[in-house]
Formats: sequence, C-alpha cells, structure tokens
Amino acid sequence: MSKVGPFLLVLVLSILIPGLTIACGLSAKLVEQARATPVPVANTGLIAYTGTDGNIHTIDHKGENREAFTQDADLNPGHGETFRQYLYPTWAPDGIHLAFVEFSQSLESNPRSRLLSVNTENLESIEAFASDEYFPFYLYWSPDSQKISFLSNGTTPGDLALHLAFMDASQHQVVDRGQPYYWDWSPDGKEIISHTGGSIGVNPEAKLAFLPMQDPYLSQNLDLLPSFFQAPDWSPAGEAIALFVQTEVKGILMLLGKSGGERQIIAESNGPVTFAFSPDGTLLAYAVISETQADLGYQDLYVVELSRPEEKRLLRTGIIFGFFWSPDGEHMALFTPSDAAPGIELIGFRQGQQDSQFDLGVIDLASAESRRLVAFTPTDSFLNIFPYYDQYQRSITLWSPDSREIVIAGRLDQGNPGIYVIDALEGGSTRIADGDLAFWSWK
Repeated sequence: MSKVGPFLLVLVLSILIPGLTIACGLSAKLVEQARATPVPVANTGLIAYTGTDGNIHTIDHKGENREAFTQDADLNPGHGETFRQYLYPTWAPDGIHLAFVEFSQSLESNPRSRLLSVNTENLESIEAFASDEYFPFYLYWSPDSQKISFLSNGTTPGDLALHLAFMDASQHQVVDRGQPYYWDWSPDGKEIISHTGGSIGVNPEAKLAFLPMQDPYLSQNLDLLPSFFQAPDWSPAGEAIALFVQTEVKGILMLLGKSGGERQIIAESNGPVTFAFSPDGTLLAYAVISETQADLGYQDLYVVELSRPEEKRLLRTGIIFGFFWSPDGEHMALFTPSDAAPGIELIGFRQGQQDSQFDLGVIDLASAESRRLVAFTPTDSFLNIFPYYDQYQRSITLWSPDSREIVIAGRLDQGNPGIYVIDALEGGSTRIADGDLAFWSWK
C-alpha cells in the first residue's frame, strides 16, 4: 500500500457468537423434544467501529450491546493535555482478539504510537509495539491470530516498513521494506507473498517475492515481473496465488502454484487489474480498467469458475469503486458512483459540497442479477480504503458472518457521520451508532 496520511491507526476487536435454545409444542413430549434439539440461529457477529469521540467501540447489528474498549481519547485537548486517538478497527480471524493503534502527542513530547491487542473474552490487553519513530497505518492479522503484520512509515522519506509483532509481546521486528507495499498471508501462516515497487513498466526494481514469517526473514524473489496491480491473493486452500504479471507484450492475470512451478492463465489485459478469490476458492472475480476510458477507473467486473477458466462471466459494466465477497460466496457487495433513483434510499447527500457519493449494490452470483441498496456519502475514513480496497479485501470484511447484512460508514444530511447496517437481501438501512469507520467480525 501507499501511505495515505501522516498517522493512521488500526484496531482489531472480538466476536460474540449468540446461542439460543427454542422449546415449543403443545404436549410435554414435544416441549421436551424441542428443548433437547436447539434450533440454529444466524451468526450476526459484532461490528467494531471508531466513534466520533475517537474511541473504539463494538456493537451488534441492531445497535444494541454497545461496548467501549477505549475511553481516554481526547481529540480537543486543553493546554498541557495530551491528544489521543484510536482508529481503524480490524478483527482477528479467531473472533477473540482485537488489535488497534493508539496515537498520542502533547506539546512537550514527540508523537507516539502503540499497537495494542485485547482478548475480548477475558479482557486482557497486551502492548505488542510502541514507538515514537514508526506510526502504523494498516494492520493485517496472521491466519492463526497469533501474529499481526502491519505497515508504517519507514526511516527514510518515501519508504514504508513492514513489521511483524507477536501478540504475546515476545517479539517485534521490521521484516521488509518497499514503496508501495502489498501482501497476502499463506493460509498456513508460514509465509507471505509480497508485491513491492509497483509495476515493472514504471519501476525497474518492482518485484514479487515469498517472505517466510520466521527469523531470519529472508525473501525469495519470483522470476515473474509485476504488471499494473496492487495486492496478490492467496487462495483459501493455499494451492494457488493470483497475480497480474507482465510479459514482453501484455499483462496476464494468472494463478501461480504454491511451489512456484505450475502456472495457469486466467485473462489478458493491458490495464490495471484487481481480483479476489471467492471464500471457497472455486471462483475468481476480477475488475479491469477499460482501454478506451482508462481515466475513469475500473469498469468491467468478471467472474471465472477456476475449473473452467475459459468460461468467464461479465457481471457488470460501468465504473467500480470496489467489490467484496459475502462469506457464503453467493453474493458480492459492489460500490459504484451514485445514481440515486426512486426506491433507492439516500444517506448522506450534502448540497453544495463536493462529497463523493456511492451506490451500494449486491450481485447475486447464481443469476448475475444486481440490485442497488442504498446511496450514501462515505466518511473520509471509509473513503480512504477504496484506493486500496483489494488489500483491504484480504484483512477486513464489511459483511455479517451470516451473509445477510453489510456495514458502511456514511454522513447524514447535516454532515454527522454514522454507522449503518444495510440489509443485503431485502433492502433498508439502520443507523446504529455515531462513527466514521466500521468493520464486521469474521465470525
């Protein structure tokens, strides 16, 4: 990723899994049978969000069971007091641990950052990293939820540093450097695939590499040259890696076998490409930039069944800001320029201001039909993820674990930011909190 601001902070929270036993019936026998056979309920998880007070909170999809995990943020300190803020919640895959970055500064001291981890079951917290030199702005947990990789500024202008911190606070180390820097974890958590330096067509030092996530952290460069793309994607089962590489005459979207030998061509393109595996790894969705209207961004969205890569389906034509798979792989959330129409709920339109307006829609993968759900003005913090949405696809989710709802951060008519839950299947929205960025738990 490229650096998007002087100081950005990250947070990961936990998950509650609700349980419910239903007993029903007219006779004692039926009551007893019902009690002995619990009826499954939807797992709606929890939403972590940054409040307008600068603290980190969790809440459920109905706007209930609100918890504050930090309470000492101060966005407008008085004389002699300390500015303190917590931002960017990011959930661990296990649904228990939450990491976040605290940024603080007083008139008498240098800026300082801390990476904290909280076990949300027993509320134990650990300081995994602290510095007045490095300021994290993007976090990405390991698949086993025991380590967290993160980006910060480097020690030289324009440089970025990739860090690895252990959540038991036993180790922290800068493991790589590059600008820009994108990566994905292998499903077993033993290594990452990294993409640094951008495109080989612009930067002769651009590269793709495997980096073991253990000491001595020695990377192994691939014999493939990166084309115009950002984040690589490791398949959920670990058997393949999606990359966009450059040949002498064109760019190729391809699957690279884990050993680095087997290679399968998916598509060809001259422009930038973004892509993401479906949660079960059977499909690959990718968006390309139109060769005739490259200045408008990504415009065509395809999906390929990997067992039959020659049979790609065009899901959408038109400008695309970002797409996110639902956990069950049956739908895709799609963010596009707003085209508010009757029947589409409008959130956050502010007259006379140059705010970006988005449409949020959902594509049904079985039928390829799409439906617009809501038009809204994203908060600045939410807007900031979209230039790097393919990297965020790897580390966060906007979907509820049951694939029924989507969380967004938008602004009201009077400009107050809010967290909204959108019903992805039936439409409609619920404002659940004051805040400017929110992510759903994985479980």
